[in-house]
Amino acid sequence: MSRRPDGYHELETVFQSVDLADLLSFEPASSGVELEILEGDVPGGPANLAYRAATQYLQRWVPRGGVRIGLRKRIPVGGGLGGGSSNAATVLLALQQLFDVPVGRSELVSVARELGADVPYFLVGGTARGTGRGDEVERLADLPERHVLLATPAVHISTASVFDELGRSVAKDRPESQLDAATRAVDWQIVSRGWNDLEPTVLANYRQVEGVYNVLVEAGAEIVRLSGSGATLFAFFGDEVETAGLAERLPPDCRVVRTRTLTRSALETLRVVQ
Repeated sequence: MSRRPDGYHELETVFQSVDLADLLSFEPASSGVELEILEGDVPGGPANLAYRAATQYLQRWVPRGGVRIGLRKRIPVGGGLGGGSSNAATVLLALQQLFDVPVGRSELVSVARELGADVPYFLVGGTARGTGRGDEVERLADLPERHVLLATPAVHISTASVFDELGRSVAKDRPESQLDAATRAVDWQIVSRGWNDLEPTVLANYRQVEGVYNVLVEAGAEIVRLSGSGATLFAFFGDEVETAGLAERLPPDCRVVRTRTLTRSALETLRVVQ
């Protein structure tokens, strides 16, 4: 990962949708944006990406419009799962339907990039490759759906600090074509065994994450990887491995979610505007 002139690192990553989502509801309002937090401990004003996404959409395309949004937070905050970014993208897509304004895809992507580097991915969903800041998104053939376990230790990861230490942990001898080969494979075993350059630094500096990582490996997971810069770890288990008692072996404040990956078409059927 090299550093770009704008200060960001040059990324190569694989994005994947899973069946875990915050719940958002929408209805027209007289003017401006109202964001009500119905569940979860997150801000309801401009500090919330959903609020900012709605504000930018209205300012650009419906300046006299307003929207009332309800948010039930289900995705762990700060876990590296893109909860805030997925909400921002969902708001952009939902307001398109709510106000029936013909907005070009490139215009929507431009707003998404202003909101955050990984927001454009959530306009696409499924399996995709991200390059640049992560905001240049290429659709890939969907990987087959399979069950996945997400474990989020109760620790805040400083993404900036992890990137600052990145040079010490990057695997400099890996083939440059490895990610290309993995993303063409349409095979979880190959893609999941790919590199996450941030993982060694996080495991070395955050013992809570390392401890959860070790428990998942010892429990028989086929693959354990850090999601982004963490703190969430995702693990794939074979059908024959029993994970019912796994939560008892993890710290009591570690959140565990059993879910599944989603194809792009499956994701679209779950997006419903109220």
